[in-house]
Amino acid sequence: MKFLICGYYGFGNAGDELLLSATIRLLNNSHPEAEICVLSKNPDETFRSHGVVAAYRYNPVAVLWEVLKSDRVIIGGGGLLQDFTGPFTLYYYLAIALLGLVCRRQTVFHAIGANALNRFNSNICRLIMGHCAVISVRDQKSLELLAQWGLPPQKLALTADPVFSDLPEAVYQPQAQPVVLMVLRHNSNIARLLPAIAGLMQITGAKVVALPFQPSKDGGVAISLSRASKEVVELGLWHDLQSLLCQFDQCCLVISERYHALALAALRGLPAICISDDDKLIRFARQFDCPVLRPSDNFDPAALNGVAERLWKYRDILKPALLRKSAAQNILANLNPALT
Repeated sequence: MKFLICGYYGFGNAGDELLLSATIRLLNNSHPEAEICVLSKNPDETFRSHGVVAAYRYNPVAVLWEVLKSDRVIIGGGGLLQDFTGPFTLYYYLAIALLGLVCRRQTVFHAIGANALNRFNSNICRLIMGHCAVISVRDQKSLELLAQWGLPPQKLALTADPVFSDLPEAVYQPQAQPVVLMVLRHNSNIARLLPAIAGLMQITGAKVVALPFQPSKDGGVAISLSRASKEVVELGLWHDLQSLLCQFDQCCLVISERYHALALAALRGLPAICISDDDKLIRFARQFDCPVLRPSDNFDPAALNGVAERLWKYRDILKPALLRKSAAQNILANLNPALT
């Protein structure tokens, strides 16, 4: 069985690379004979990191050839059904799905997240995705949105993000000083966050580490925060997925503007604060009872420190509940192979 996987892969985004690793593992476990190819922005790096064949996602001839060679085309996972980064991202994934359908390959959307779309884009999604074999989504709100767009209910399935399917057992690595991880996006408001740093350190007695999940985009803001704090904020580095996971094994609290940093925190039973106006992050945070601070509300440093103080105080009590919720997601995530 030959699978072609298409998602936001090869861009150096830690969350999506974790997602791809989990998807490949699930496919190999359920289809030991599987031959997998990934459409990637960086095929060589994808091959080195994941050990699978990869093709350049923007080469139309290569893409067509890989679709023709495949038995199944998998679109996902991740929050692909959104247009706030511009419509062309959405259209790219719909075009790959349409190509798979035109070539008469079984085409599925796999563990995706959806945000509200305008009527034109939601109609395009309905017209193309309605012909796909299966559409699995990673949260209840995405399921409801797709149903509102008019997609056939019998083709929709609720699963969970594949990252929850399995991860190496967390081994807490005690540090001389506790660690608070800050996972920020490239457009973070450093001026708002900087005054909170001293308060965070006083409340927790921890050092603060800025960890860029996508260094090519987020590295600049992490460096800027470190410099603006006069090196009080340390710069976190990772060179592969295992070293990324080690960063979470060393920390006690996560402050994140990225979805999969919140997911890794939940898997480790770590309290987390979500800073975002993005619906998909807010939905995830509420599912795991994570406090949400919206940048659009112009929250002040005292608000962040107040939330951090409560989480820090009750972190040992919160851990079992987070791990139970993660275990429930694990069950759903392991349904994904049956739907591909």
